[in-house]
Amino acid sequence: MLLHRIRIPLIIIVTLVSLFQLNQLEFFFRTEIRQLFESAGSYRILIMYSLNGFIGFVVGAIPFVLIEMTSSNSRSREKLYERYAFPLIIWACYYVISNIVVIITAFLKKYFSFGFNDLSFDVPLFWHIILYVILIDFFGYWLHRLEHKIPFLWRFHSTHHSLKNITAFNQYGHWFEGMFRFFIVYLPVSLLISVPDFSASSLAVIWGAWTLYIHTDSVDLCLPRWARYIFVDNLYHHYHHGYEKKYHDKNFSGIFSLWDIIFRTCLMPKNRGFPKTGLHYLEPPSSILEYIFHPFNRRQ
Repeated sequence: MLLHRIRIPLIIIVTLVSLFQLNQLEFFFRTEIRQLFESAGSYRILIMYSLNGFIGFVVGAIPFVLIEMTSSNSRSREKLYERYAFPLIIWACYYVISNIVVIITAFLKKYFSFGFNDLSFDVPLFWHIILYVILIDFFGYWLHRLEHKIPFLWRFHSTHHSLKNITAFNQYGHWFEGMFRFFIVYLPVSLLISVPDFSASSLAVIWGAWTLYIHTDSVDLCLPRWARYIFVDNLYHHYHHGYEKKYHDKNFSGIFSLWDIIFRTCLMPKNRGFPKTGLHYLEPPSSILEYIFHPFNRRQ
């Protein structure tokens, strides 16, 4: 069908749209967050920054949602509240909470002046970007494995795996997971190499667009089988979320499936069928309060 033929251009277009949104957010961050250190109006910064982040996410996700709704596998036209409406509420909550952490960090940086040593070396911009993305993905792979192996980390990550109807919208994780990613991924990488001049926020939203893509519930956006030996696609990642035991602890990679192949955690899809997802012992959050306290209010 037509969508299957143009799936790659659609992904590129969505990435460019998201990149445009990122640049707008980066400009906002540079101009507005600076006022945080010059005035007491931090509540205004929180509201505006959270709103911009939320709008940027929605704009980036909508094309994927439209593709899901018109996909040849029609599961995304069922349970619309669970797949789209409720996750939208959760994402709004997520951006408010996460940006409270951003503002607290900004205050700490101002008054305590902490920073990181830049141990990077000079390389051409193109290779700088490539190396940076590879390092982020490599450290992200090992964080992901740790989240599945260490019970304390799994308590938080299991919120993401509890979701039974994964879509571009319905793929949220617990808000506290960002702290683990900061210390295990971004901090070590920042000690090895500086952020490319290309723009940290642009890279972050390209990563965000890719994250939307790999959770998209659409068979029409699956990559060719040979491409999965290089890149993670939505079917490959849905295997990682599979309900059955044979899918457990497989396909940890975020961008490059090479890490799974090298470290023998790869389960390569043999057909285009999406597996049932979720956890047999854990239900997903059904309210904002359940979402906030999800890792703490249950037996593991």
